[in-house]
Amino acid sequence: MPLTLYKNRCGVSEIVASLVLLMIVSSLGVFLYSITTSTTNTQIDIARTEANREIKRAMERFRIVAASNETSNYTIAVLNYGDIDITITDIYVNSEAVPKPEEDLQSLELKLMWFEYNPSNNSTLVITIVSERGISHSFSYLPGIT
Repeated sequence: MPLTLYKNRCGVSEIVASLVLLMIVSSLGVFLYSITTSTTNTQIDIARTEANREIKRAMERFRIVAASNETSNYTIAVLNYGDIDITITDIYVNSEAVPKPEEDLQSLELKLMWFEYNPSNNSTLVITIVSERGISHSFSYLPGIT
């Protein structure tokens, strides 16, 4: 009895089987293409963002042009001579962080910045300023001599 059930059944035609196989391969191809395209676009965006960041870092130009002090109150004159605006985020004196709020400098601006520091002796101080993009500039200063 079971043999008669299978004898009367027909298989799938070659054309239908070919079409089903073609649809499966085509859908997999479209899926792989979309994943590859989105991954490539993501990598391009990351590279473009990093390149823009490096371009801005290269355009930053600033320095301390003068320094003075009265006891523990120090004043530095910072000149931004670059083409872009910058933000000074950190000040270090002899590698010690000095508490100071961030200061914005427009392009071609000279700004005075104040901070307090109590040196342990009257030796030369190395004042370092750091921008938000990580660029730094150091200035050697002997207290009492401007």
